[in-house]
Amino acid sequence: MSVGHARPTAGFGRQGWIWYRGGWAWAEMTALGGWASSGRYVQYNVLGSLFEVSAKYVPPIHPVGRGAYGIVCCATNAETKEEVAIKKIGNAFDNRIDGKRTLREIKLLCHMDHENIIKIKDIIRPPERENFNDVYIVYELMDTDLNQIIRSNQALTDDHCQYFLYQLLRGLKYIHSASVLHRDLKPSNLLLNANCDLKICDFGLARTTSETDFMTEYVVTRWYRAPELLLNCSEYTAAIDIWSVGCIFLEIIRREPLFPGKDYVQQLMLITELLGSPDDSDLGFLRSDNARKYVKQLPRFPRQPFIEKYPNVSPLAINLAEKMLVFDPSKRITVEEALNHPYLSGLHEINEEPTCPSPFIFGFEQTSLNEEDIKELIWEESLNFNPDDMIEPSFGIAFDIDGVVLRDHTPIGGSPLALRRLYDDSGALKIPYVFLTNGGGFRESKRALELSELLGVKIFPSQVLQGHSPFRQLVNRYENEFIVAVGKGEPAAVMFEYGFKNVMSIDEYASCFDDIDPLAKYKKWTTKPVTNQSSSFERIAPRKSVYSQRVQAAFIVSDSVDWSRDIQVLCDILRTGGLPGREIGHQPPLYFAHDDLKYQATFPSERLGMGAFRIALESIFNRLHTNALEYTSFGKPNPFVFKNAENLLKQLASSLDHELPLVNHAIDGSHFKTLYMIGDNPSVDIKGAQQAGHPWFSILTRTGVFKGKENDADFPADLVVDTVEEAVDYILRKECTSLNL
Repeated sequence: MSVGHARPTAGFGRQGWIWYRGGWAWAEMTALGGWASSGRYVQYNVLGSLFEVSAKYVPPIHPVGRGAYGIVCCATNAETKEEVAIKKIGNAFDNRIDGKRTLREIKLLCHMDHENIIKIKDIIRPPERENFNDVYIVYELMDTDLNQIIRSNQALTDDHCQYFLYQLLRGLKYIHSASVLHRDLKPSNLLLNANCDLKICDFGLARTTSETDFMTEYVVTRWYRAPELLLNCSEYTAAIDIWSVGCIFLEIIRREPLFPGKDYVQQLMLITELLGSPDDSDLGFLRSDNARKYVKQLPRFPRQPFIEKYPNVSPLAINLAEKMLVFDPSKRITVEEALNHPYLSGLHEINEEPTCPSPFIFGFEQTSLNEEDIKELIWEESLNFNPDDMIEPSFGIAFDIDGVVLRDHTPIGGSPLALRRLYDDSGALKIPYVFLTNGGGFRESKRALELSELLGVKIFPSQVLQGHSPFRQLVNRYENEFIVAVGKGEPAAVMFEYGFKNVMSIDEYASCFDDIDPLAKYKKWTTKPVTNQSSSFERIAPRKSVYSQRVQAAFIVSDSVDWSRDIQVLCDILRTGGLPGREIGHQPPLYFAHDDLKYQATFPSERLGMGAFRIALESIFNRLHTNALEYTSFGKPNPFVFKNAENLLKQLASSLDHELPLVNHAIDGSHFKTLYMIGDNPSVDIKGAQQAGHPWFSILTRTGVFKGKENDADFPADLVVDTVEEAVDYILRKECTSLNL
């Protein structure tokens, strides 16, 4: 489908009748525009098709063409005041072949720069990176195409014919010099303006001369198809384009198609009727014996001299056409020879007929791309045209803490140096990263301050995602309900900061009951009072009312400090419906921040984690109660934790100082191209990244739970390294090879 057709002769505002392709058509131009995720997009209903473009393309939006691959409208770029043609390719990724055709044209036209080849002005960036199906390509606007001129009553002189042919050959010389065959030259793919300037368009079927899978796809509209294509020749050359040019040349002169075959059999018949039946010397290009036999069994025709067939045509024009329309492609004139023909002597100037500086390489043709791969490549092309829209790095990093960047309170694996590489010289963050840990027990603000001091970089609370961080999502359910928080550190303070207004730590709760822990008198330690938490206790009734106030839910916020007491008290709460010492009742909900069986601490071997505590509690509860323990575990390796981390990274990336030189930019509201999970525990960090799927890439360090020489057998990571510093170095080399980070 050509991208330039006759401009409408009747304009309209929001709706009305317009002149479209030789007739009147109704167009409803209702602006349905709204704000997309990162900029304004305006929608129009054009000939029953939704047209969604960025707001810089302003009305009136006129339809100027429609074809198998989409609809074309003209509009004005408000920023440049330039009129443009916008081609919508609807459902561009429904199948791989059509998607590759679109990608091929974009890649090729972006490589070429020639006066007689249509230019892409823009590829409108979709509002979202993954959830788009339509592609909008913006071209320079032309007034019509050669097919419409040939079919019109417009008088065409020999000067017109010379000028059209010269420009076509001039553009084709550039194309062939890039080692590209157009493969679909026809009048409707040659665009014209009022000054008779000609531009070649529609490169969706183009191929490089080095490719060998030519015959796997449709090529060239039948009327302009060379004999070698009609005979299924497995190898062909730039001569196929010269044949098409010869057909177009005589069609301009005659004002009707030269070989309008209804099928390939009639097409060959029409060719041999004019050129004469080929003899053996003309069939050397055919390697198939069957093809040779087929040609020889066709009715025999003598050659008709063109000068006799077209007596009113310039003899020089006839001579050039005869050299183009030769049955044997090896005997056909080349594009350079055609430009040097006497017929074009008044226009030919070799210094004004440039060649392409470098051959074009269809690199993606050699790989097996699926529809999503093609979509990603087109997305990247849209970013090349819209660099100002790039405000978010296309990759991010999630670090585990224990066993990766710290062991207890000591940095390991070169973590301070590794993290400093994610900041610029002024200390401003350049690359979004978060800490994705199952650990916890302290508020994110306190953990961020601690990490900042230990690692020597500024870390914000928004960069810390702990095992209990998802508990925030349960505030609406338990905001005013009485709940108990279990674990080391400040579990009640954590929950209160999240918005739970009626929370008590298990330490305080157990102290309200005499003799609930029969071993308490033998324990020599005391529980450290939690600071900044008294306001939550003020909402709880006096000590005696705890006996009558049901616990509505229990939250294991962090690792239990006193297993024997906590298991005892939790069994009391869970068996009695939230009222210890009472009759058996329905179990209140129980939530674990994570389910890690083990983790790496200062001691050489791993320590038992919350998962081990859960196993002990569950085993005892199930022996005491008729119903099995019901619980919900958060934390890694649950895929939703990785989704939360991705959302957090997106928010962080959007908040980065946009004046900083960000790297590998993507678009606000888009998905990341790659997210790196750096962890030490295969069954938690690596398993979680694998379950989360794209865009997660797992990196396993040897500084924590995992210490093997090879990859983990059960949950193999995408990459195994010794330290976090090595992991960060790999990421930056991969993502930022041209930047000094």
